[in-house]
Amino acid sequence: LRMCTDYSKKLLNNPSPQLNVAIFNPRSICNKTVEIIEYMNDLNTDVCLVSETWLRKGDSANIKVIKELGYNVISKSRAGRGGGVAFIFKKGLHIKSQKTKNFKSFEVIEGILESSITGIMRISCVYRPGTGKYGKVSDFCTEFEEYLNSMTHLPGKPLIAGDFNIHMEDHKNADTKRFQSLIDSLGFYQHVNEPTHFCEGTLDLVLTCDNVCDSIEMCDLQVIKTVTSSDHYLISFACRFPHQVIPTQDLTLSTRSISKIDMNLFKGDILNSKLNESDSSSNDPNEAVSLYNDELGHLLNKHAPLITIKYNPEQSKWLNAECIDARKKRRKAERIDKREKSTESRVAWVEASKNAKEVIRKTRDKYYNDQ
Repeated sequence: LRMCTDYSKKLLNNPSPQLNVAIFNPRSICNKTVEIIEYMNDLNTDVCLVSETWLRKGDSANIKVIKELGYNVISKSRAGRGGGVAFIFKKGLHIKSQKTKNFKSFEVIEGILESSITGIMRISCVYRPGTGKYGKVSDFCTEFEEYLNSMTHLPGKPLIAGDFNIHMEDHKNADTKRFQSLIDSLGFYQHVNEPTHFCEGTLDLVLTCDNVCDSIEMCDLQVIKTVTSSDHYLISFACRFPHQVIPTQDLTLSTRSISKIDMNLFKGDILNSKLNESDSSSNDPNEAVSLYNDELGHLLNKHAPLITIKYNPEQSKWLNAECIDARKKRRKAERIDKREKSTESRVAWVEASKNAKEVIRKTRDKYYNDQ
């Protein structure tokens, strides 16, 4: 108990100084789960706000993959096809899901993070389809104004991000002007000022309060062109929010490599042991059992000595050296592409990414097929 208390105090006294956040519209997470998690690993992302997840209620298969790769997920599915919003976050990070009103023109999921130093951060992931019966920006602005006003009565510094499907790069567009006027009037600031879509549109946005009391200090915002099939780019940034990410402690396990025993040598040693000596027979069952245990214990220690290993209970049981090597090659290819920015380096990065995804998928499938 004292060790656990000391460990908790150490974590509380040394919180992580910043929260690493990512925003991405993968246009279906179902076929990009591994790729998204790999980007989160590379960027050391604490929480990723995902729009257009396409996850359905009860979609346990994709959620299981996310959890096996070391992350938790809070998801809100759309009733029909497509859509959906979610938080994917590190297992040591505690996000409390919050109830929100269901709006007709956009989807939203909300959660809160608490810090003993900076208070509460209220995170919202938004997805506005931009099509359908309520696809007009005017409908969205009416409902979004209601949502923003509702947040002003709640505790916490708001961080609102996602795919808004409004072309913020087109300052002359009437819809853009209307939305910009709305967030200005309610004291919000929009941080993304470069294209987030392959058609050069600034559609994925990050909103925070513009006032001193509820503002969030942000830095290192970057827009990343991923090698996924999504037509959106990934946005990554850090914000000052000291918080605790409690790591899973390694556990120790004593085990033997029974499968590596040479059975012919083992049988030979049994035949040559005291168990087969004529004068070793005893009418006392206790002596016989003791001899049996001593001799076999000795031989077991000889052929399969007891070893102690460390393991992380949260780590995927199927994640092997081949997967780790494929990850390293993908990261190396990405670094080369960032440095050289050539067609050849881009192709090499794409191929390394595809290979890593395939290696991880096959390794996982083989592990469960063999169970």
